[in-house]
Amino acid sequence: MNEGAVNNEVVIDVGGGNTIVSTITKKSVSTLGLKVGSEATAVIKATSVMLMA
Repeated sequence: MNEGAVNNEVVIDVGGGNTIVSTITKKSVSTLGLKVGSEATAVIKATSVMLMA
């Protein structure tokens, strides 16, 4: 987790050397009780997703 002044960048390891990264508010991190090493679930809701290799 990379902490900024207002937002935090949260990185979820999904295995196989892959990660999902999300930027959320510091308040959301606190409300969700997120800490480095804690378990989290990513829910992806988007009208389009761009993949790059």
